Amino acid sequence: MAVSSVSHFVRPQESSVALDAGRLHDKIFEAERLYGDAPFLTTALPNGQSQTTDFKTAIQSAQKLARYLREDLGYDQGDVVAIQSPNCTSYIVSLLGVYLAGLTITNVNPLYTAAETRRQLKDSGARCLIGSTIFSEMMEDAIEGTQVDQVISISVTDFFSPMTRSFLNFMLQKVKKLDRPFEGAHTRLTEILTQDPPHRVRYVDTLEPARDTIYQYSGGTTGVSKGVRLTEQGLMSNIAQFAIASPELLDTPQQTMLLALPVYHVFGMLASVIAITNGGHLVLIPNPRPLTNMKAAFKRFKPDYFPGVNTLFEKLLDEDWFLEHGRSLKITISGAAALHDHVAERRDPYRRGQ
Repeated sequence: MAVSSVSHFVRPQESSVALDAGRLHDKIFEAERLYGDAPFLTTALPNGQSQTTDFKTAIQSAQKLARYLREDLGYDQGDVVAIQSPNCTSYIVSLLGVYLAGLTITNVNPLYTAAETRRQLKDSGARCLIGSTIFSEMMEDAIEGTQVDQVISISVTDFFSPMTRSFLNFMLQKVKKLDRPFEGAHTRLTEILTQDPPHRVRYVDTLEPARDTIYQYSGGTTGVSKGVRLTEQGLMSNIAQFAIASPELLDTPQQTMLLALPVYHVFGMLASVIAITNGGHLVLIPNPRPLTNMKAAFKRFKPDYFPGVNTLFEKLLDEDWFLEHGRSLKITISGAAALHDHVAERRDPYRRGQ
């Protein structure tokens, strides 16, 4: 991992900072209390349209989903819920909802074929699939022969106003032919969210932080995708490690992070959790290809933080619009493959305005 600040690259130093970063559910409810009406999640579409949800609405929505999973579907600790979607508000709400229900999450690559999705569903033992309607046809095929007994459909348009949602759904379904309703038995997230706000859910309060919280699968680039058991304790410790490398990540609340990395990937998911712990505004890019899909979001939201990978930074530095609108960035975080020296050198003088 490399972290770029305003004028130099920071390398982690020895530190006495404790790696016990606390419990995630405490951070979630603290964020709702401290930042209730502040912007939390924005779905930013390539055409410049966007929708922003505040902390209170997002966390209450997650609690509604948690209650539905536990009380209506009867799931219990140890049951696995898969999530398969591009970056959007509904993805983060689903992620938080499954966690607050005390269930185990498995993130599924939205680019997977039906066979690849089916393999992960079977390997993880998922009972529920929360999936984007962009992939309805694939999901209908993928759940055959698995333990999945419930599908919850979500959409990048879920949190837009009714009028805007209707227009966007028409464009996605009728004009661009990119989306269609799921045809099998299912429940829409928007239906679940019509329930009255629950009292604070407490399904996770008594659970051990060392329990299996996420079954995270590799990308499959080195063979068949492999699952890793991640604990809540490990996730929160990893956030503390980020804070050691760059204290501004957690010490400066209500900063804006633009997330083009997919949430299904562990790096993107970790960045999402960091936003919760510091009251950050998370601007979600459903599809960063071509790179100009991010232009409107950079211009409008002027992000402070931007996590990415070496190839993404290298390509962005060739974009004139990024050189203009990326100047708001205070910190970039490079993960996965090592950040190449020539990319770091190109970005460093650019940040100083030289």
